Amino acid sequence: MTAERKYVMTKVRPGDYILPSNDGETLFRIASYEEDGSGYWVGYGGTREKQIVGTHWNGFRYNRPWDGDDAFDDEFLDWDRWDCVIQTQTSRKAVVNFLLDS
Repeated sequence: MTAERKYVMTKVRPGDYILPSNDGETLFRIASYEEDGSGYWVGYGGTREKQIVGTHWNGFRYNRPWDGDDAFDDEFLDWDRWDCVIQTQTSRKAVVNFLLDS
Protein backbone atom coordinates (compact mmCIF):
# COMPACT_ATOMS: atom_id res chain seq x y z
CA MET A 1 0.00 0.00 0.00
CA THR A 2 1.26 3.46 -0.85
CA ALA A 3 1.15 5.91 2.02
CA GLU A 4 -0.16 9.38 1.32
CA ARG A 5 2.44 12.04 2.00
CA LYS A 6 1.66 14.89 4.39
CA TYR A 7 5.00 16.64 3.81
CA VAL A 8 7.09 17.35 0.73
CA MET A 9 10.63 16.19 0.16
CA THR A 10 13.36 18.77 0.33
CA LYS A 11 16.12 18.45 -2.23
CA VAL A 12 19.54 18.81 -0.60
CA ARG A 13 21.44 18.26 -3.85
CA PRO A 14 20.87 16.06 -6.91
CA GLY A 15 19.97 12.56 -5.72
CA ASP A 16 19.78 13.53 -2.02
CA TYR A 17 16.47 14.38 -0.30
CA ILE A 18 15.07 14.89 3.21
CA LEU A 19 11.51 13.73 3.99
CA PRO A 20 9.70 14.04 7.34
CA SER A 21 7.50 11.13 8.40
CA ASN A 22 3.76 11.76 8.21
CA ASP A 23 3.60 12.25 11.99
CA GLY A 24 6.47 14.74 11.83
CA GLU A 25 8.44 12.80 14.45
CA THR A 26 11.06 11.15 12.23
CA LEU A 27 13.30 12.45 9.49
CA PHE A 28 14.23 10.31 6.53
CA ARG A 29 16.94 10.81 3.94
CA ILE A 30 16.70 9.33 0.47
CA ALA A 31 19.88 9.16 -1.58
CA SER A 32 20.83 7.73 -4.94
CA TYR A 33 24.08 6.23 -6.14
CA GLU A 34 25.37 4.74 -9.36
CA GLU A 35 26.35 1.10 -9.78
CA ASP A 36 28.96 0.62 -12.50
CA GLY A 37 28.29 -3.06 -13.21
CA SER A 38 31.21 -4.37 -11.16
CA GLY A 39 28.83 -6.01 -8.67
CA TYR A 40 26.42 -8.91 -9.12
CA TRP A 41 23.29 -10.11 -7.39
CA VAL A 42 24.30 -13.54 -6.13
CA GLY A 43 21.81 -16.39 -6.19
CA TYR A 44 21.53 -19.38 -3.91
CA GLY A 45 24.59 -21.59 -4.21
CA GLY A 46 26.81 -18.62 -5.02
CA THR A 47 26.02 -18.42 -8.71
CA ARG A 48 26.10 -15.00 -10.39
CA GLU A 49 22.60 -14.09 -11.43
CA LYS A 50 22.46 -10.48 -12.53
CA GLN A 51 24.90 -7.65 -13.00
CA ILE A 52 24.10 -4.57 -10.87
CA VAL A 53 24.17 -1.43 -12.98
CA GLY A 54 22.44 1.95 -13.04
CA THR A 55 20.93 4.27 -10.45
CA HIS A 56 19.89 2.77 -7.12
CA TRP A 57 18.30 4.34 -4.04
CA ASN A 58 18.80 3.95 -0.29
CA GLY A 59 16.69 5.18 2.62
CA PHE A 60 18.03 6.41 5.96
CA ARG A 61 16.52 7.42 9.33
CA TYR A 62 17.94 10.32 11.35
CA ASN A 63 19.42 8.70 14.45
CA ARG A 64 19.19 11.61 16.87
CA PRO A 65 16.31 13.35 18.59
CA TRP A 66 14.82 15.70 16.00
CA ASP A 67 14.78 19.41 16.65
CA GLY A 68 13.98 21.83 13.84
CA ASP A 69 17.16 23.73 14.67
CA ASP A 70 19.22 20.66 13.69
CA ALA A 71 18.74 21.55 10.04
CA PHE A 72 21.00 24.54 10.62
CA ASP A 73 23.69 22.47 12.33
CA ASP A 74 26.83 22.09 10.20
CA GLU A 75 26.89 18.37 10.94
CA PHE A 76 23.23 17.69 10.11
CA LEU A 77 24.07 15.93 6.82
CA ASP A 78 27.02 13.92 8.19
CA TRP A 79 26.36 10.28 7.35
CA ASP A 80 27.09 9.16 10.92
CA ARG A 81 23.76 10.79 11.88
CA TRP A 82 21.76 8.61 9.46
CA ASP A 83 21.02 4.87 9.80
CA CYS A 84 20.35 2.91 6.60
CA VAL A 85 16.97 1.16 6.71
CA ILE A 86 16.50 0.17 3.06
CA GLN A 87 18.99 -0.13 0.23
CA THR A 88 19.60 -1.04 -3.41
CA GLN A 89 16.16 -0.07 -4.68
CA THR A 90 15.70 0.80 -8.34
CA SER A 91 13.33 3.72 -7.72
CA ARG A 92 13.05 6.61 -5.31
CA LYS A 93 9.32 5.95 -5.06
CA ALA A 94 9.93 2.43 -3.69
CA VAL A 95 12.12 3.87 -0.94
CA VAL A 96 9.62 6.61 -0.07
CA ASN A 97 6.76 4.10 0.13
CA PHE A 98 8.80 1.78 2.35
CA LEU A 99 9.83 4.58 4.70
CA LEU A 100 6.35 6.04 5.05
CA ASP A 101 4.81 2.60 5.60
CA SER A 102 7.38 1.60 8.25
